[in-house]
Amino acid sequence: QLARIYADGCAPCPIASLSRVLSDCEVVFNTVPAMVLPAELLRQLPPETLLIELASAPGGIDCRAAEALGLRVIAAPGLPGRVAPRTAGEYLRQVICGLLQQREESI
Repeated sequence: QLARIYADGCAPCPIASLSRVLSDCEVVFNTVPAMVLPAELLRQLPPETLLIELASAPGGIDCRAAEALGLRVIAAPGLPGRVAPRTAGEYLRQVICGLLQQREESI
C-alpha cells in the first residue's frame, strides 16, 4: 500500500503524526474504521479541507464535528469492498480529480 501511495504522488501519515501535518492538508482520506480524527484534531484543518471517509462503520472521522466546523465530508464507507478494486480505484481517481479541479476553479 505504501508503494502505491508514493507512486500516486501522495504522502502517507502515521496516526501518531497527524497533529503535525493537519494544518497543511487539502484532502484527507480515511480508511481506518476507528476514530482517528475527533473534533480536537479536525479543528487544526484549514476550512477548505475535503475529508473523504472510506472506512467501514464506525469510520474514523467525527463527521458531525467536521460538518459543524464547516468542513466538507464525503462519506463513502466500504466503497472499495463493494466494487472491484480496479474499478473502485479508477472511480475514486476520477471523482477526486474532478473535485480538485472544481476546487481550483472556485479559487
